[in-house]
Amino acid sequence: MLGSIGMPELLIIFTIAFFIFGAKRLPQIGKGFGDAVREIRGLGKTVTDVTDELEDEVHGVDRTVRQTLREAGEQIEDPVLARERHVAALRDSKREPGE
Repeated sequence: MLGSIGMPELLIIFTIAFFIFGAKRLPQIGKGFGDAVREIRGLGKTVTDVTDELEDEVHGVDRTVRQTLREAGEQIEDPVLARERHVAALRDSKREPGE
């Protein structure tokens, strides 16, 4: 946006501001504008920092959940395999010893 404003345009803007606000108020307005820009930049960094912290927290929770599910999956037997094993055991117990 400011890339299209050249030196002649800036001089016109400063001249109009000088006539509107006067020589005494112009430095105060400039300081206030600079402080506002500085504060906005600081808020942008704060938002970025908070976003990064939240992203790290979410990744940590994701890793913990995945690890817990992996461990739980190792402890819980697959129901289909458990049924097949049970049926096979029943068949073996019903077979007569001579077969």
